[in-house]
Amino acid sequence: MNKTAYINVVVYLAITGIILFIFGLICTILTKEKSKYLYYPVILLIMIIFLTGYFVIFNN
Repeated sequence: MNKTAYINVVVYLAITGIILFIFGLICTILTKEKSKYLYYPVILLIMIIFLTGYFVIFNN
């Protein structure tokens, strides 16, 4: 995995997480109960952290 591919994946995951978080907030406001979409960005954040670790370990 080269640097540009890594950056593209991280940006894609971050944007997806932000969209899901906004969607989750809207769902929470409309339904007055915590939406499951609020938990997906946390999983995506963990994936970004793991990808960063993977990139640092294998590309130094």
